[in-house]
Amino acid sequence: MGRIFTGRGANLLLIARNEEKLGKARQTLEKFRRSPTQLIGTLSVDVSDINDVEQKMKAALDVYGAPDVLVLSAGINKYADHFENITPAMFDEVIKTNLYGPRNMIYTLLAAMKSRRSHIVILSSAAGLFGMFGYTAYGTSKAALLGLSDSLRYELKPLGMKLTVVCPPEVDTPMNLDEVKTLPKEGRAVKSL
Repeated sequence: MGRIFTGRGANLLLIARNEEKLGKARQTLEKFRRSPTQLIGTLSVDVSDINDVEQKMKAALDVYGAPDVLVLSAGINKYADHFENITPAMFDEVIKTNLYGPRNMIYTLLAAMKSRRSHIVILSSAAGLFGMFGYTAYGTSKAALLGLSDSLRYELKPLGMKLTVVCPPEVDTPMNLDEVKTLPKEGRAVKSL
């Protein structure tokens, strides 16, 4: 998605927790720049922390302005396991990143985005549409994200804003490769279909 936006001349601000990964992503995207004046910035933000989001995004608004398109793709699933093995702290970590992360970003940027009639794109998951063995924390977070998105879409429509949710099935990412380490055999069997 970043390559497409960069190739079309858009200014980008990449946000993630890991500064090293942000730097690598920026280097990759710089190859697709259409203009040397095109901005491709990075900002390390913990989207699960509303204070971090508010502080850093308010500063980013001064430099970049409100986004025309806000793509929210942060997510974790490092606790793919039997429900009884997922502690309350583990469950909370997944909910805070996968649900509160997008909520915090939208809440912080919404006032600035209204006048631009911005488009919000949220990456959820097919795991939010139906249950899957070993995905109690992740599936719950993604189902709740769908509920948030469906309700928010009605509020944004009269403002001329759009909200799109994408629910991909299995995506080839390092996160999905790591989850196999803890995913129960029943979950691995379903994923192999």
